[in-house]
Amino acid sequence: MRHHICVTALVLVMCASAAHGFGFMGGPGPGIGLGFTPVVGAWAEYKTTSAGEESATIRFAIVGQEGDAFWYEMATAMGDEGEVITKMLVEGDPLDQPRILRMIIKGGGEPAMELPVDTLLAGADEEQPMPETALTELGVETVTVPAGTFKTRHVGAAQDGDATGEMWLASEVGPYQVVRLVAENMEMVLVAHGDGAASRITETPVKFEIPVFPVDLPEEGE
Repeated sequence: MRHHICVTALVLVMCASAAHGFGFMGGPGPGIGLGFTPVVGAWAEYKTTSAGEESATIRFAIVGQEGDAFWYEMATAMGDEGEVITKMLVEGDPLDQPRILRMIIKGGGEPAMELPVDTLLAGADEEQPMPETALTELGVETVTVPAGTFKTRHVGAAQDGDATGEMWLASEVGPYQVVRLVAENMEMVLVAHGDGAASRITETPVKFEIPVFPVDLPEEGE
């Protein structure tokens, strides 16, 4: 189970890094960043390839709603490790960590576990300077990927004047519009998308308790 959690953490870091680089979080201005547009049932599945790494499949889906918050689910599969599912109740973009209200993880045949969000995200709302990201509109292009052919908005990104990657976006693909993403040593392409998504976690999760280890304090006078 520990390995499954490590794989999930790696994918979350990769997605968060790509999001920072392309303006998902703290974008350079209104109407330029992609934004998070959740529609219950929407899903998109991608194949990712990275230099020196096995390819992986990542599926993003909106599987429910509670009040103003949405259940956002990410399922990842890499090599022979089986599928790892991370499900989060979020208010706003799930990559904006302080908006995560609940988090559930399930790896392989292990029981689903609900993680202590307050503990995991402690300090996440503190000011953390990020490099300035500039997005450039590169025009409208027709792109063909395994999921089909799309009329896309082509966007380039740069930090400190250095190009960091490109994206091809289509509004009909939720929740982030991405059809293809190319960054340094990494590519992500859409292989399928649609609606009617349901959660892949059907059991009631168990609460994950962070173990408390005893501390031997010196006796008075020592």
